[in-house]
Amino acid sequence: MEVETTPMLLVIDDDATLRMLVRESLQSTEWQILEAENGSAGLDKFEHLNPDVVMLDVLMPDIDGFEVCTKIRRHLGGTHVPILVTTGLNDIESINKAYDAGATDFITKPINWTLLEHRLRYIYRVSTLVTKLHKNEVCLSTAQRIARLGSWEWDPDQDIVICSRETQRILGISSADCALGYRALLEAVHPDELEEVKRLFRRAAKYHSSFNTEHRVRAIGGRVVRHCAEVINSENGNGYTVLGTVQDITTQRQVESKIRYLAYYDTLTGLANRTLFKDELRKATRQGVERSSAVLFVDLDDFKRVNDSHGHEVGDEVLREFAQRLQHCLRGNRDTTTVARLAGDEFAILLTNLTSAEVAALVATRIRDIVANPFYVNRIKVFISVSIGISLCPENGDTFDALIKHADMAMYHAKSLGKNNYQFYTKSMSVAALRRLKLESWLRGALEKDEFELYYPTFRAKRI
Repeated sequence: MEVETTPMLLVIDDDATLRMLVRESLQSTEWQILEAENGSAGLDKFEHLNPDVVMLDVLMPDIDGFEVCTKIRRHLGGTHVPILVTTGLNDIESINKAYDAGATDFITKPINWTLLEHRLRYIYRVSTLVTKLHKNEVCLSTAQRIARLGSWEWDPDQDIVICSRETQRILGISSADCALGYRALLEAVHPDELEEVKRLFRRAAKYHSSFNTEHRVRAIGGRVVRHCAEVINSENGNGYTVLGTVQDITTQRQVESKIRYLAYYDTLTGLANRTLFKDELRKATRQGVERSSAVLFVDLDDFKRVNDSHGHEVGDEVLREFAQRLQHCLRGNRDTTTVARLAGDEFAILLTNLTSAEVAALVATRIRDIVANPFYVNRIKVFISVSIGISLCPENGDTFDALIKHADMAMYHAKSLGKNNYQFYTKSMSVAALRRLKLESWLRGALEKDEFELYYPTFRAKRI
């Protein structure tokens, strides 16, 4: 809520009688009166007291009113202060000269004292409104700059677009004039999205439809903006205007992209992580049995030895290089959709649109071959091999859990056969795994009950 203050009037005139008459005619009003006997004193009081209105005589001995008016307008706080020029020179030339110097209005001598207060109130009220409008424009411009949000107004009939300065900055439009042609907006749009944006503008003009779209900007490479518009009909219903906003959302999209990367990609190798691989595998399995797929579960043999012998930094570099070799190996394979690092030294590959199981076997052979050459990290030569398990969809399952589980079983079977090979999943592996689990469970129970030596007498001797 704004607090009303008493307006301050500065009277600059070398005629003491006129200054006295001004004071007397306004004594019953709420004006606060300041006086200055010449132009120099008037400029000094204006600078120190910041009056709300200036009443200025044209003819003064030291500095005339035209020069005083010009200097007030050049002052930091004098841009919007109303200046009422008083003159006895009732001619067009003096009036024009006063306006050229920056006068708001003029009044001729002899002054009508009855109307003076109304004249001052009027120009003060107008000045207050102009000041508020200017302040609102500055606040709006600052808010738009902070939010990276610009606004524009398009009159399709006149083909004129009034753009805010922030709109021009965002779109890379270099023009001193805020009134531009419709094509100026379109020229700022990236060529790849230009036709779509044109279509939206045409629909807005023809069908009075709003739109909300995103597109890149041509002038500033890679920047992304959100463009929104609504149609406002005129009060008399004879016309309409398209009002729009444009916001720079480049940073927002970059942050979203980074969040997505952290959520779906492995930060060490840059490959897809388990979450993304799971999503891609689910998409593949939803395509049905007519589109065969395969999951390759890849494990680096004895990788713990690398970390124990050379440290985790060397181990991480080996993982990075293996991921690069893996991507390079599969680059020309159009059937490969996703290569992922699931955890530690475990990797997975999803192959889709397979013509036969031999394709998966060929890919597994390539992977085994890419690790035949040693890995060099800080002059350290590291040798590794891989064990690979393969499960087929839909033969070995049609869900993520089933395919991963069966590929994992096949991988462990490959390790049991001496490592550095690949194996396809078979049902017998599930049977063997179940027997192994039952045996392990029985052994744990027997050890807890101290009954194991009853079945294996030699075990008691070993324990002792």
